[in-house]
Formats: sequence, structure tokens, C-alpha cells
Amino acid sequence: MPFRSAERALILWWLDDFFVNLSPDERIDFKNPRQSARAPLRRGAKWRNKEDEPMLKEFLLVGAGSFMGGGLRYLVSKLMRLWITSDFPLGTFTVNVLGCLIIGFLTGLSAGGRLSPSVKILLTTGFCGGFTTFSTFINETSLLANDDRRFMAVFTVLASLLFGVLAVFAGQQLAKYCR
Repeated sequence: MPFRSAERALILWWLDDFFVNLSPDERIDFKNPRQSARAPLRRGAKWRNKEDEPMLKEFLLVGAGSFMGGGLRYLVSKLMRLWITSDFPLGTFTVNVLGCLIIGFLTGLSAGGRLSPSVKILLTTGFCGGFTTFSTFINETSLLANDDRRFMAVFTVLASLLFGVLAVFAGQQLAKYCR
């Protein structure tokens, strides 16, 4: 079904708005789209967040951090499987607890004003987000439960939660000493 010219203009205006990154106050007014579609476009404006840093920069920082964190997660998990053979998912446990320690430390540094917003986004959302893995933790736990190793599945959940919380707390305390 072909679009009417007003709908086509509205869609094209929205796409232009999206790709040019106009500020949020210049978004389409969906209650009155014809009026906002006639509004003049302001080219070159950047859509900024509350820290006043460009969204694209943050997106790339998170992507770079995730790339590094995900790669390191793969290496740590692989090395743990090579060194230690166990029913317990030690690789995933190790990266998650280390990630909790790191994010606790970074949060503590950030609270003390020692990290810029860009470095915080790179390391917490990016690196720690890519390094730790909740989905793999849940998948490995469900595989243990499905293989009639329910005790090991429960132990995995409890140990991960306990050591994760302790690691975040330890990281925050360590950051206090580094301030």
C-alpha cells in the first residue's frame, strides 16, 4: 500500500531527524505531526545526554570496552577450562566474580570523582558489561539442572551471588584506599 505524500514526508523527516541527531526538543510532535513536520530543520546540532557528551562517542566507547571485555572473557574462560576440569562452571564464575570486583572498584573511584564520565562508561558499561556474562551463567546453571546435577546448579547460583556481592563490596573498599 503506497504512502500518502504527507506520511512519506513525515517518515523522511523522522529519518533525517534520527540520522542527523537533532536535539530531543526538535523531535516529531506525534499529537500534531503536520505542524512539527513543517518546522524548520536545524542541521549540525548534536543530541547530547546529561553529561553533555555526544551519544556517538559514548556508543563507540561502550563498543570498544565491550570488545575488550568480551575478548578477555573468552580467554579467561578458555584458560580455566584448560587448567581445571570440573562440573562447576569455573570460567564463567571467575569472570563474573572478577567483573564484580572491577565494577565495585570503578564505582568506588567514580564516587570519589576519580573517573571522568567517558572512562566510567568505557570501563563499567563497556568493559565490565562485555567481560561478565549473566546469560552464560544462567545457561550453564540450567544445563547442570537438566543433567540431574541440581545440587551443583544450586551451588553455582549461591556461590555466584555470594562471591559477586562480596567482590563488589571488596572493590568499593579497595577504591576508598586508592582515593
